[in-house]
Amino acid sequence: MAPGLVEPQPAVEPVQQHSLSSVTQRYDDCLRFYLNGTKVVLDEADPEVTLLEYLRGVGLTGTKLGCAEGGCGACTVVVSQYNPTTKKIYHASINACIAPLVSVDGKHVITVEGIGSVKKPHPAQERIAKGNGSQCGFCTPGIVMSLYALLRNTDAPSEHEVEEAFDGNLCRCTGYRPILDAAQSFSADKGCAKAKTNGGSGCCMEKSGVNGKSGCCQNGVKDDQPIKRFTPPGFIEYKPDTELIFPPALRRHEYKPLAFGNKRKRWYRPVTLQQLLEIKSVYPSAKIIGGSTETQIEVKFKAMQYTVSVFVGDIPELRQYKFEEDLIEIGGNVTLTDLEYLSLEAAEHYGLERGQPFMAINKQIRYFAGRQIRNAGTPAGNLATASPISDLNPVLLATNATIVAKKGEYMRAYKQAKRKDDDIAIVNAALRVHLDEGNVVKNSSLVYGGLAPVTIGAKKAMTYLVGKKFTEPSTLEGVMNALEEDFDLRFGVPGGRATYRKTLALGFFYKFYHEVLSALNPEGTEIDQDCLDEIEREISKGHKDHTVGQAYEKKILGKETPHVAALKQCTGEAQYTDDIPVQKNELYGCMVLSTKAHARILSIDASPALDLPGVYDYVDHRDLPNAQANFWGAPNCDETFFAVDEVFCAGQPIGLVLATSAKRAEAGARAVKVEYEDLPALFTMEEAIAADSFFPHYHYINNGDVKEACAKADHVFSGVARMGGQEHFYLETNACVAVPKPEDGEMEIFSSTQNPTETQAYVAQVTGVSANKIVSRVKRLGGGFGGKETRSIQLAGICAIAAKKTQRPVRAMLNRDEDIATSGQRHPFLGHWKVAVNKDGKLQALDADIYNNGGWSQDLSAAVVDRALSHVDGCYNIPNVSVRGRICKTNTVSNTAFRGFGGPQGIKWKKRGLSIIPTKFGISFTALFLNQAGALVHIYHDGSVLVAHGGTEMGQGLHTKVTALAAEALGVPLSSVFISETATNTVANTSSTAASASSDLNGYAVWNACQQINERLAPYREKLGKDATMKEIAHAAYFDRVNLSANGFYKTPDIGYVWGPNTGQMFFYFTQGVSAAEVEVDTLTGDWTCRRADIKMDVGRSINPAIDYGQIEGAFVQGMGLFTMEESLWHRASGQIFTRGPGAYKIPGFRDIPQEFNVKLLKDVNWENLRTIQRSRGVGEPPLFMGSAVFFAIRDALKAARMQYGKEEVLSLVSPATVERIRVSCADPILQRAEVRPQE
Repeated sequence: MAPGLVEPQPAVEPVQQHSLSSVTQRYDDCLRFYLNGTKVVLDEADPEVTLLEYLRGVGLTGTKLGCAEGGCGACTVVVSQYNPTTKKIYHASINACIAPLVSVDGKHVITVEGIGSVKKPHPAQERIAKGNGSQCGFCTPGIVMSLYALLRNTDAPSEHEVEEAFDGNLCRCTGYRPILDAAQSFSADKGCAKAKTNGGSGCCMEKSGVNGKSGCCQNGVKDDQPIKRFTPPGFIEYKPDTELIFPPALRRHEYKPLAFGNKRKRWYRPVTLQQLLEIKSVYPSAKIIGGSTETQIEVKFKAMQYTVSVFVGDIPELRQYKFEEDLIEIGGNVTLTDLEYLSLEAAEHYGLERGQPFMAINKQIRYFAGRQIRNAGTPAGNLATASPISDLNPVLLATNATIVAKKGEYMRAYKQAKRKDDDIAIVNAALRVHLDEGNVVKNSSLVYGGLAPVTIGAKKAMTYLVGKKFTEPSTLEGVMNALEEDFDLRFGVPGGRATYRKTLALGFFYKFYHEVLSALNPEGTEIDQDCLDEIEREISKGHKDHTVGQAYEKKILGKETPHVAALKQCTGEAQYTDDIPVQKNELYGCMVLSTKAHARILSIDASPALDLPGVYDYVDHRDLPNAQANFWGAPNCDETFFAVDEVFCAGQPIGLVLATSAKRAEAGARAVKVEYEDLPALFTMEEAIAADSFFPHYHYINNGDVKEACAKADHVFSGVARMGGQEHFYLETNACVAVPKPEDGEMEIFSSTQNPTETQAYVAQVTGVSANKIVSRVKRLGGGFGGKETRSIQLAGICAIAAKKTQRPVRAMLNRDEDIATSGQRHPFLGHWKVAVNKDGKLQALDADIYNNGGWSQDLSAAVVDRALSHVDGCYNIPNVSVRGRICKTNTVSNTAFRGFGGPQGIKWKKRGLSIIPTKFGISFTALFLNQAGALVHIYHDGSVLVAHGGTEMGQGLHTKVTALAAEALGVPLSSVFISETATNTVANTSSTAASASSDLNGYAVWNACQQINERLAPYREKLGKDATMKEIAHAAYFDRVNLSANGFYKTPDIGYVWGPNTGQMFFYFTQGVSAAEVEVDTLTGDWTCRRADIKMDVGRSINPAIDYGQIEGAFVQGMGLFTMEESLWHRASGQIFTRGPGAYKIPGFRDIPQEFNVKLLKDVNWENLRTIQRSRGVGEPPLFMGSAVFFAIRDALKAARMQYGKEEVLSLVSPATVERIRVSCADPILQRAEVRPQE
C-alpha cells in the first residue's frame, strides 16, 4: 500500500482504562470454538487477527486469500452455530478474510480440509473435481464450501437454490458451467440416478412401464415421501447423516462476556443488552461491530484504527423478532440472511397487500452482496454505514419502517448495478403510493439512493402527486417533470454517470407507474406491458458433445480425463506459492508505491516505518549491485525495479518494507513518507497522440493497392473504434518466496509466474550472480491469463534484492489492490479506419491506424500491437489492406499480455438481439526464438515416470495433457506418470507459457524424449513380450546399463515472418471457431441477459476434450466480460486506478453466463495436413473473441430499440457495453429528457 493513499486516522479518543476495567473486570479472556470437529481453546486471542490469518497460520491453507474484502469467495468457510433467530443450527458460509478470529467463540468452524481429502473426498469435492469444475483451482475450495453449506442447510436443494448458492463466489477460469452441472447433481429436481438424461442406463420405469406406469420413478414424488437423491454413475453417494456433527459441547456452550486485546486495540463481546449499554455508557465512541463486513475493509484499506470494538453478534436480544397486529419488531442484529427469509415469512403472515414492504425488502436483499456477506451482515450495520447506495435504506424510509396497513397502498423496490448479483447499486429506489377508492393519491414516498450523498426522497414529485388521480396520463408526465427538478444532476457530479443515474430515477417511476396501473386493472389498454417484467433468468443449462473423441481416441489420448490435480484442488491439498510453509527467520515484504502519475521524488523518509514494532528493514534501489541491475523488462529493459529520482505512474514501486508479519510490513509501508514535485502527465491515447508521445516501435502490413481500391469502390466508410482494457483478475495475486542459500550466492525463487526462465535471469541480475546459481520453481499458478508472463518478474526481483540484502527468506503476496495497481491490464486500443465495399457489400479494402496504450514502459506492447495488425482482417478475405500500429506512451501502469494478446483488439424496454461471430487465432509466438521447448523424462526402477517440461500449470490443463502424452507414448497407465513442478534446474531456457502454444511445444518435447527412451527399450519389450510391465522392462534395461532418462526438444517448423517485406509465415496454423448469441435487453435500465450461446470450435484431434471444453467455456465468458461489464476506471487527478478490487471491478459471475450454453467440437475430420502434436490445436486464447457475439447481439437489440423511436443512424457502441452505455444508447424519450450535457 502506498504512503499517502489513506493516512491512518484515529477513530476514537484514548481508552478510558479505569472505567472500562471496572465494567469488564469479570469478562473472560479465553476463546473457545471447534475447528473441523476438534476443540480449540486460545488464551488472549489477538483481536486484529482475521479468521483467515489464523487458519492459514495453523496450516489449513486450503482457505485462500483472493481479495481481503469479501468479494471473491476464495476464503469461504462454514461456521455452524445455534441461531437464536430461527432456533435452529445454521451452517453459514462466510468470508474468513473479513471475519475476526475472536468472533467465532462458541461456534464450529469447518474448512475445506475438514470435510474430505484426496483419499476420502466429500461428494461435493469429488463431483466438482470429476465434473471438470476446477481449472487453476484457487477459487475451488471456496466454491466447494458454498456448496457444502447449501447441502448442510437443505437436504434436498432445488435447482434454483443451487443456482443461487454461489452468488458470493467468483471463478476466472471455468466459465462456471461445469461447476453448476456438478452442483446440480445434488438437486432434488435432478431425478433418478439411472435416468438416461443423467448418464444412466435408464430408469426402471422407462423400459416397458411398471405397475402400469412409465416415465421416471421420481415423477410424482410427494413431499412426505423419502428423498431419493441423485447420484451420478461412478460417484460417491451423498449421505447427510455422515456429515460432521454439530459438537454436542457447543449445544451446551455458555456464552460468557469476553475481553481480548493489547495496547493498540481492545475487543469486547457482551452477551446481554445490559452489558452492551454498560460499555457504551463508559466509552460512548466504542465501535460497535455486528458482522464486521464493513469494519474490516475500513481497517484493511482505509487504515482506520478502532481502539475499542464491541462485538454484538452474540447478544440474543438483538437477534429476535416478533409479529404484532400492526407491526413487526426485528432485532437490529439479525443477519441479512435471516431478514431475507423472515421477510418472506412476514409477507405470508400479513397477506398480499400488507406484506408489500417485506417483498420489497426481500427483493433488495436477494441482490445484496453475496451469500457469505448476507450470512454475517446485519440491517443495523447497513443503516449505520449511512451509505448513499444502501439497498435497505430506501425501503425502510419509504415505509417509515412500518407495515403497509391500509388498502390502496402499493409499493415496489428497484435496484440497478453493473452486475445483477453481488454488486453495489448505481441507483436504487423504493416507491410507494396510497390511493383512495377513486385512485386519487393520498400520500406517497418516492425514495432514492445513489442520487445524493444520502438516501433522499423526491420532494417535488411527492408534493405534486398528492391529490392527483394516479391513473391519468398527465400524472405520469407531471411526476416525470418533477423528478427532473428533484434530481437536477450536473455534468461531473460526484460518482459520475449523471445522465444514466437521472435516467434510472425517471425509469424506475415509469415502471412503477405502470405496475400500479396493472395492479388496479390488469386489462387496461393504457398499460405499457413491455416494462412490467424485469429480466429473469431461467435455470441455466448447457450441452457438450461427449462423443467427439471416439473416432480417434487411443488408450489415453482423446478421452475426457479430469484435470490431474482437480481433486487436490477441491480438497485444499494443492499447494500454491503462498501455501509454502513459513521458512526459518522469514521476513514479509510490502511495497511502497508511488501515489503520483508523474513526479520528481524530493525525499524518502523510511524512519517512521523503521520505528514501528516488527519492522526489520527498508530496501530500495541503493541495495542493488549496480545501477544497471535496476533495469528490467522484455524486450527493451526500459523499466526499473525501484524508482530512482522520478516516478512515471501511480503504483510504481519505490521501496520495500520488511517486517516479521505481513500486517506489520503493510503498516510500515504506509508509514514511509515520500515527498513529490508534480510533473505533467498523459493518461489517454488521445492525449499521447496529440503530444506525439510514442514508443519507437512502428510496424505495418501492406497487401494490394488500398488507394486504388478505395477510388474504384462503390462505397467508402470511415470511423473511429475504441476498446477498453481488461483486468486479469486471476484469483491468486502475484506471490513470491525468495530463499537465499548459504553458499556461492545461490537462491531459490518460488514464484507464481508464467515465465520461470526470465525470472531466473533477472534474479541473477539483481543479486549479482550467474543464472546457474538461481533456481526458479513453479508448482502451479492460481490463474495467469498472460498477467504473470512478465509482470510477476517485478515482485520476484524485488524479493530477491531483499533476500540478498538480509540473507533471510523473504515472502510477499500482493493484496488485490496492490496487484491491480502494479501489474497492468489488457491494452486499451484506438483505431482510425476506412473501409471500401462494392455494391454487393463485399469488402474491397481496409486502411487503418491502430494505437494501443502501452503505459509508461513497453513491456510486451510491441508484440501485442503486432498481433493486432495480423488479426485485423478477422475471418474476412480483404484483397487490399494497409494497417499501421503504434504504441502510445502514457503515465499509466504498463499494460501487458492478456489472453488473446492483441487478437481480440484487432478483430471486434425488452429487445432481443442475435449475433454470429466467426474467429481465427494464429498459434505461435510472434518472436521466432520463443517457439522452442525442452523436456526431461526419467523412468525409475518401479516403472514410474517423472516428467519435467518448460511449461507452467495455471489451470489450462497443460500438465494433464503432457501427462497423457507421456503415458500414451511410453505405454504406461496415466497414474504412473507424474509432473512435480516447473523448475529451471531441470529444464533450462524455457519460453514463457503463453500464446496458446504450450501444449504444442512442451507436448512435442516430451513426446520426443519418450521416443528416445522407447528406442532404447525396444529390445527389452521384444524380449519380455507384450504383456511385460514397465517395471519389468525398466528393471531389465537398468541392469544392462541403459540410460532411462532423455532430454527432449522441439522447435516449431516453417515459421519466420519478416516485417516490412511482408514475407514468411507468422503462424504455424490457425484455430478457428464460430459462436452465436441471443440476448434480451431491458431498455429502461440497461440490464441484459444472454439467453443462449452456441459455440463450435475446430481444435483438431483433441488430446483431452474435457480440458478443451473447459478452456472454450472459460474463454468465452472472459471475452463476454471484456466486451460487456469489465470496465477499468482511473482517478483523473492522480492517475490512480479506481477499480482496484471486486467491489468496483466486476467480472462475470455464476448468474451472468448464458442461460443456455452449448459447445461442440468439430469432428469427423482427419486433419491430415495438421503437423502438431497428435494433430491437436491450441485452444486457450482462440475462443475469447467469440464472447464478442454477446456484445454484437446487444448492439443488434439496441438498433431495434432505436428504430422504434425513429433513430436509424449508425449506432456507435463502445466496448465494454456496460449497463450505462446500453441504456444511454436507446434514444428513447425518457433518456432525452434526462440527458445531462457538459456546461459551457
